[in-house]
Amino acid sequence: MDFKKILLVINPKAGLTQQRYNIFDIIESFCERDCITTTLTTLKEGDAVRLVEKNAAEHEMVVCSGGDGTLNETVTALLKSGVNIPIGYIPSGSTNDMARTLAIPRKNKKAAELIMEGEPKPFDVGLFGKDKYFCYTASFGAFTKISYSTPRKLKNVFGHFAYVMTGVAKAYEELIPRYVKVEADGFECEGEFLLGGVFNSRSVAGLIKLDKSDIVLDDGLFELILIRKPKNTDALYKTLNELSRQRFTDEHVIFRRVRNAKFTFDAPTPWSLDGEFGGDINEVEVKNLKHAVSIFGKKN
Repeated sequence: MDFKKILLVINPKAGLTQQRYNIFDIIESFCERDCITTTLTTLKEGDAVRLVEKNAAEHEMVVCSGGDGTLNETVTALLKSGVNIPIGYIPSGSTNDMARTLAIPRKNKKAAELIMEGEPKPFDVGLFGKDKYFCYTASFGAFTKISYSTPRKLKNVFGHFAYVMTGVAKAYEELIPRYVKVEADGFECEGEFLLGGVFNSRSVAGLIKLDKSDIVLDDGLFELILIRKPKNTDALYKTLNELSRQRFTDEHVIFRRVRNAKFTFDAPTPWSLDGEFGGDINEVEVKNLKHAVSIFGKKN
């Protein structure tokens, strides 16, 4: 590991209250390898973008510690600034979908050691519209609102259970289908869908899970998932049960791998980008930016 100048960006508000870390566990791992670490903390949403854009060029790698939103901001900053340095990720959020996908340990010391002992690997990033980026999910419809509408204090105390509690409270509100036309690499469909979007992850808010053998994070392809409105509650239960078993052959489920996709709605529809609110959208094009960044993982 030859990287000596590290920019460490920490979101101190992310994560479970009982799992708040001592940052010296992280810095110690870097110091043991004779690295010089510049440590900065975020105070509000958007700070990671600003801090990384301003300081990344002076460093040989950037390490972000926080939830999936902090990683998203770090990736966004590098792509907007054009600075090409690898990313280390130390997960400390409530759900950490990306950490599961990348097989990054939840313990901060172990995650830091993985960065020091691992290697940067290419990773695809999604471009949402003209200027927004996402690492693992851009989605609309049922349950996607949960990730950004659940109060942060609740997430910090209860973790993923907070999503479950919020989901139960919002179940009836969220099960409203959205009428949308989808065009993706020559494939077209339209109709009423409860949930839809593109994914580059093995876990999405703990609600949709994909087999790790089916997901390639650097192949230039998204997993497009669309779930039609079932005719009755029995059909809905069957569909959700099939999804929980990682089966995508249900008649209400469309599953394809695509490079690009265009979504056109009949009314403004809220989107979630990596668990954060992405805006109310009538029409949007989503593109896969193959090998847009590199993120540290285990050596092969």
